[in-house]
Amino acid sequence: MSEVRISEIWSESPVRREVARLAAAAGRSLFLTGGALRDLFIGRPVCDWDLSLREAPAFARQVADRFDAILVMLDEDQPTTRVVVKGASEDDRQVLDFCETRGGDIREDLGCRDFTVNAMAWEVGEGGTEVIDPYGGRRDLAQGVVRALSRQALVEDPVRMLRAFRIAAHLDAAIERQTVGWIGQQAPQLTASASERIGAELLQLLEAADVAGELRLMDEIGLLEQIIPEIKEARGVTQGGYHHLDVWEHTLLAVELLEEVIAHPRYYFPESEQVVRQYLDQEQVRPGLKLAALIHDLGKPATRSTDGQRGVWFRGHEELGAQMAQDIATRLHAGRGLSRMVTVLVREHLRPLQLIRDAVRLVESERKPSLEEVPTRGAIGRLMRDAQPHGVGLLILAAADVGACQGPATHPVRRMRCLRLLDELLRRWSDWQHEDGEEPILTGQDLIEELGLEPGPIFGEILSAVGEAHLDGEVITRAQALKMARHLAERL
Repeated sequence: MSEVRISEIWSESPVRREVARLAAAAGRSLFLTGGALRDLFIGRPVCDWDLSLREAPAFARQVADRFDAILVMLDEDQPTTRVVVKGASEDDRQVLDFCETRGGDIREDLGCRDFTVNAMAWEVGEGGTEVIDPYGGRRDLAQGVVRALSRQALVEDPVRMLRAFRIAAHLDAAIERQTVGWIGQQAPQLTASASERIGAELLQLLEAADVAGELRLMDEIGLLEQIIPEIKEARGVTQGGYHHLDVWEHTLLAVELLEEVIAHPRYYFPESEQVVRQYLDQEQVRPGLKLAALIHDLGKPATRSTDGQRGVWFRGHEELGAQMAQDIATRLHAGRGLSRMVTVLVREHLRPLQLIRDAVRLVESERKPSLEEVPTRGAIGRLMRDAQPHGVGLLILAAADVGACQGPATHPVRRMRCLRLLDELLRRWSDWQHEDGEEPILTGQDLIEELGLEPGPIFGEILSAVGEAHLDGEVITRAQALKMARHLAERL
């Protein structure tokens, strides 16, 4: 992209034109820098406009006053102030980050930055001037390389080590070899950084479409352990016949396959593709799924046992894993919604596999004629209810987990049947959600009028039990439902 085109894009917004005018009127040199300039070069929309100048906080206040905008101090040590100018629509909103220029001039400032692709500047209002690029950022950007300016840049701010992987993943780039070496040497220093910053970088990394390769490299050089030290115990932990890999290698493969499912839902869920796509379009779902996959089996090392000739067992690992998932999400400051999502997915991740494996065994034993008849509606309803609102995510995670099990006890044909059944299960559940006019077979009013019961805590237990029996086909008529409710009321 040429400097002229950068000038044209900058000038498309009346707000940005006014910012340039205010800077010129005050005699200030204003530079577009960092990720904003980088994104312009690769044709990506700019979300936050990174700007560098002298006396940045005072100028940011002037801009905020001019537009009656929101002003937030992002960093006091290296003064950075965000101004959010509301527009007629979300697309018109402008987010401007004003950062204090360090050193004697903009070139010295660029030398204090992290990576070459972020160490470029363009002077606002001087559209004919060249981009200032003293470290070859444009070349590295064109070649798909993330290169640290120096080892000292990583020492000064260890979070930059994690940021290197985040930038590489989002740019579909490779981290330069010497930079990888520096990160491996400095990896233990990451723990000295604020957990909020570490968590924010990790979650942004997980938002990238293809992050499995970055996670593997982070693991190889010891960086991932600094973020999630619990993974140390999972290395080398052998598993039973369904698995061909140890716990940790299985986990990394599950993340890789999860990204395959996310990228190609039609292949894994041909009958319920639209439901999967709608779920994946929700905010934070994709990074949440990847984080869940990354930690879903961390409860296994502490619960491993052997049972004579019957193999290896991990009884209760899902419950312990859910506790660990909650701790990890809290440590990463993932937020309440994301923390709950990850915890639920880890706690319930075995259930879809148990359900479909039981169903496949029934079909293979000819006790049931087809996969479409199993599992029962009640079993599916309970599973999706217990995982709500992430039942769809649970089945996506299960598809990846099934694919990552390729041991001698896992026959390829059976694995394909399991994947088919996950899709069928989701299709059936989705169809039921769209059925119109379906009323509960029994209500609280029925318990009062027909059975003479007084409203109380047992109402919920009775109605839930009757509802599940109805889903399972054990109770069909209203008379049968009342009979069951009367029996339950006598016992309770």
